[in-house]
This record gives sequence, structure tokens and C-alpha cells, in this order.
Amino acid sequence: MDPNQNVSSAPEQGLSIPQPPAPPVQNTPGSEAQIVNPKKRNLPKILLIITVLLLALAGAIYVLFSRQRQQSSETESNPYTEHVFEEFPDFPGIPIGENTVSFVKADGKFCLLYKGVVYLPQDSGSLIPKREEATEEMLAFPWIGLVDAPADLPSSKTGEVFSFKASPSNNSFVFIMRWLGSEDERYHMYRFFNNNLSELRIFTQADGLFYAPKLSLFSLGGNFLNLSMFRCADCLTEQPESLLYYIPTGDIRNIGKVSFFEWSQDDNVYSYKEYKEGTGPAKLPLRTNEFFEQSEELLTPT
Repeated sequence: MDPNQNVSSAPEQGLSIPQPPAPPVQNTPGSEAQIVNPKKRNLPKILLIITVLLLALAGAIYVLFSRQRQQSSETESNPYTEHVFEEFPDFPGIPIGENTVSFVKADGKFCLLYKGVVYLPQDSGSLIPKREEATEEMLAFPWIGLVDAPADLPSSKTGEVFSFKASPSNNSFVFIMRWLGSEDERYHMYRFFNNNLSELRIFTQADGLFYAPKLSLFSLGGNFLNLSMFRCADCLTEQPESLLYYIPTGDIRNIGKVSFFEWSQDDNVYSYKEYKEGTGPAKLPLRTNEFFEQSEELLTPT
């Protein structure tokens, strides 16, 4: 026997050689067996959600535009929609004509109307009332007539609101009308309080060199006024004199030119510094005085 000869002479095709198990089929991205579209199953649900959202958005837009149309309609029929006005049923006022000064309290602030101009009260530290031309909306406000220009004034020169200030409590106001005559000018000071208009004082050139009054400071309780008195209506850059005015009785006191002034917590007491040209207020002594010696008996709350 040839040692190189195979021991088994069975043909190779007759042998049964066990094969290892086939590996599981891997679903590769490129495999046809992986062609599954999960989005296709969820598509109806997504469309339903989108449809619901679109319907909700459309409903919200419809409601918004409906409200805007309603508000626009209310504004056209009622010009007071955007403002709050205080009523004064116990003060009917006078008929409003061409030369009538009228007032309204809009959004908590007093306003005057004269000759198509609306005036707002002076800010603290200011001597000039704010003013602006009245718009159609402003003219439609529920104005109440206060006073007419004096009958002896020429129609072409009737004057202006020269000064206007509300009290600290904001329940009253004082204003000064500069009525212009053919040969002179007069300053009438009025006060509206407790549904009543009263004329406090008339200033003319007969009062002296300083006769043009500007409202400067209310006392904290509203009983006193500090008036800045000028030589003319256009002399506001010059140093004025200070005139103290007691509203309930009309008593006055002129304390001359001052560089500083303030009312104390007690209406009757005030502090001031004299004015000296070329000397700053810091170098001047502070003076304190009383208008009346027995303030408790004379003063009444306003």
C-alpha cells in the first residue's frame, strides 16, 4: 500500500459535512427587506392635528377682528371711550360761547379751554401753563362754562389764560385771565372749589410797579398762594416780587424779592431767603415767619 495514498477512497461528493447555521439576516439601510415607512401610518394623525390647530387659529383671528370692529364702532359713537371724566352735577356752568372760559376734569386732571386752546395746570416750579391747540376730539369733551370775557373788551382782543394751577389736593384750581382792553390790561384771578366759581382779586397797573401776577406755590393745605408779581406780561425773566395771598379772606402780604420760598406743614408758616443781586441763596440766612399770629382760629381746611 502506498503510504501516500488516502485511506478513504469514498468519493468526495458522498461525504456529509455539517454546515454552521446561517447568520440572521441583517436589515441593512440598503436592504429591500427594510422598506418600512412608519410616517405613512402616522400621516392621518398628523393631518388631524394640523387641521385642528388651523381651525383654532382661524377662530382666534375671527374673534380678534370682531372685537376690534366693535371697539371701533363704540369709539365712533362715543368720543369719550378712551378718557374718564369727572362729573359736576351741582355745577351746571354757563352757556359756552365764543369768549367763554370752560373746564373739564379728564383722567384726573383739570383742563381749561379758551379760544380753541386747551390749557393744562402748571408743573411745580413752572410759571407758564401748558397749552396746545384743541383737536376735534378735545372739543367734543364735556366742557363746562366758567366765565365770559368782560363785555367792555373789544372782540378782537379778549385775552388769554395767563396762569393756571391745581391745588395740592387736586379738588380745586385757581387761574388768572389776562383780559386785554383797548387802553389797559387787567388780571382777574378766579378759583373753582366745591362746585362754585369765585373771583378772588383783580390786578391792574394801579396796584404798583409789579402788578402782573403768576401763580407760584400753593400751601400744602390749599389755604395760601404765593404769587410772583412781574412788571409786565413779558418780563418773566426778571426777578419778581412775592405776594402772599390768603384765599378765604383775600388778605395779602408782599415780602419783596426772594431767592427761595416754601410753605411749611402748617399752612400759616413759611420760610424764605431774601434776594440780593450777585449773592447766591446758599450765602443768605433762612427766615421763617407766620402770616397770621393766631393761625388756628383763622385757617379753615379747603
